[in-house]
Formats: sequence, structure tokens, C-alpha cells
Amino acid sequence: SLSLGATRRFLVKPRQGAGERLALDLVHGSLLVMRGATQQHYRHALPRTGRPVGERINLTFRRIIG
Repeated sequence: SLSLGATRRFLVKPRQGAGERLALDLVHGSLLVMRGATQQHYRHALPRTGRPVGERINLTFRRIIG
């Protein structure tokens, strides 16, 4: 995913158990790649904010293997 515009906090945590959580600030121009089984083992989210933080566009690219 390519993040353009306002900075947003991106959270990652394990789907199972109480493993380590990761928080990343996605600044303008950030490129985030989730490879392999990442989505099977982790949850990810951009949490809601209490106030507007500015305009942002996220471009997501997917590779589908069939």
C-alpha cells in the first residue's frame, strides 16, 4: 500500500495470543508491504482519531495467485 497525504498511525497485532503489538506512523510517501502469511497471522488497522488529521489517500496493490 502506498500512503499519500496526512500521517496516520498503523497498528499490527497477532491474531492469536497476547504477542507484541507494533505501531507505525505512515507518513506521506510510505510504502507498506505485507508479504507471505502476514494477513493470516496478524490483524492490522488504522484506528479512528478523535479529530480530523487531514486528507489522505491509500493505494493498495494486490497480487492474486490462482
